[in-house]
Amino acid sequence: MNSINENDIIERITGGDTEAFSYIVSNYKDMVFNIVCKIIPDCQDAEDITQDVFVKVFQNLDSFKFKSKLTTWIYTIAYNEAINATRRKANDFIAIPDNFDIKDNDTDEEVTYSDELLETLKKEMVNLDPLDNLLLTLYYNMENSVEEIAEITGLTPANVKVRLFRTRKKLLHKLKNKAH
Repeated sequence: MNSINENDIIERITGGDTEAFSYIVSNYKDMVFNIVCKIIPDCQDAEDITQDVFVKVFQNLDSFKFKSKLTTWIYTIAYNEAINATRRKANDFIAIPDNFDIKDNDTDEEVTYSDELLETLKKEMVNLDPLDNLLLTLYYNMENSVEEIAEITGLTPANVKVRLFRTRKKLLHKLKNKAH
């Protein structure tokens, strides 16, 4: 959908043409569901949250100011709804990056993964702040850049870098302690 069509569709919806909203749902439902699924592993929960996202989009469409693309605005709502759901169900939020490479930057010593260390990593990631867990997932699993993560989360790129660094250090420390 180009920006002219977005403007027209949004004006029609905010003007009372609720049928026009089906165009937004049909064009963005797969994207929203995929975003939510990256954060919420349970498909049924992800479907419910996706529906909640579109309810919020519809309710708040009149506050959309065209400062960003409509997709970015919807993506941010999806992210926020998924994060709020993880806070409500903190124990269900486990996201372990497949390519998570922990190195001690001082020595470049790689941590060798044993089954015990992987279990420790899983347990420690559950205990992380949900945002830190998500940052690791967005960066390692979804391969988003620091700038993209900053836009999604509303953090500054510097904050994203700092949180990633501190979280990796914290996990490395816990894994090293478990290994010794």
